[in-house]
Amino acid sequence: MAICCDKIISQYPTLDWDEDVKYCPHQGIAYQTDMSHGIKYGKEYFDRYLSYDDTEIARAINVARILLTEKYCGSLLDVGIGSGKFIRCSNIDVYGFDINEYATAWLEANNIFCSLTKESVKRFDGVTCWDSLEHMTAPSDFLDLFSPGMFLFLSIPLIGRLSSECTLEHLKASKHYKPNEHFYYFTRTGLIWFLTDCGFELIEENDNEIKVGREEVYTFVFRKNRFKENCHEDY
Repeated sequence: MAICCDKIISQYPTLDWDEDVKYCPHQGIAYQTDMSHGIKYGKEYFDRYLSYDDTEIARAINVARILLTEKYCGSLLDVGIGSGKFIRCSNIDVYGFDINEYATAWLEANNIFCSLTKESVKRFDGVTCWDSLEHMTAPSDFLDLFSPGMFLFLSIPLIGRLSSECTLEHLKASKHYKPNEHFYYFTRTGLIWFLTDCGFELIEENDNEIKVGREEVYTFVFRKNRFKENCHEDY
């Protein structure tokens, strides 16, 4: 059984909420105990995101994301592209990476696929993870690819909304509780704590995606520091 594949989160003291979920009460992070079985990201998954493209919510979300990213960056790598709508609509240079073979095929057909290596990632001013960080079994390994000064843009569901605590009942009642698809569940405190331990500082946050109809999904901008500073403020 793969118990917490992330090298940083695995160091946090945990409680067994039940056989499926562990919780780090001091940080405010929950995670799936067994990460050895992930869902299949294939044609059905890609087509589902394509079907969202022309909805009113999707259009509003992409406008907000484009305005936010262009405030900080002139080039981006989009990790976990969904349907590719953000890339297609952006006014700046955006490449993409995805583990879904259908998304990868689209990227390669448009000559905008980029592999996830430190050398390739450092070409960009920033990286976007729209609803994708929580899908990674080892997110800190991914965050190690960033060079100092690079920006990280996240849209991510927060469990317990903006509080520092959540409960197992609240987590499992959430629409964002998706075993074998979402491996990590963060409170606001937990997300900032984790990113701080990965060497990032919080630059900006908003609830624009909630305002246009999404549930519990918040947006954050972080920047990679030159040095890791394990200094946790009162979030």
